[in-house]
Order: sequence, then C-alpha cells, then structure tokens
Amino acid sequence: MSNPKSRKITNRSRLKKGALEKLWGDNNNIPKNIAALSIVLLLLAGILYTFFNSDSKSDIQRISVKDMWNIVNGLVTLAFGYLFADIRPRK
Repeated sequence: MSNPKSRKITNRSRLKKGALEKLWGDNNNIPKNIAALSIVLLLLAGILYTFFNSDSKSDIQRISVKDMWNIVNGLVTLAFGYLFADIRPRK
C-alpha cells in the first residue's frame, strides 16, 4: 500500500519542476545534457562556417576553415572527455 504522505510529497515535487528543469533534466543530468548540446552546436557551427566561407574571396581577414575546425575539434574533444570521464575516486 502507498502512504498518502509520500504521494503528497511526490505530487509537490512534480509541481515544483520549472521549465528549465523540464528542459535539462535533474541535477545529475544537467551537465551532461549541456555538454551534449554544446557538441551539437559546435559541429553545426563548424559545418555552417565551412559552407559559407569555403570559397570566400573577400578582403576581410577571417580565420581559415581549417583553423575553425581545429578550434571546433578541440572543444568537441573536451566536451566528449567530460561526458565519458570516469568520476569514480582513484584508490
């Protein structure tokens, strides 16, 4: 049988969830969700930069597509390292 008090507490905790918590998840998942979103956004930015600046011949000083991918690659690698890091304490 379920306890009415525990049912009341779970109903309150469901009501207290805000929009950001519904979007990102609970405290355990927020950092991983943000890291995954940053990977997607960085890859999207790199792809868009490649398509729109690959044959640009303007006089404006821009970073090359290769340099852009070097930056994106470093940040994506950092985010993957955060996602798959072993957080258990070492003995």
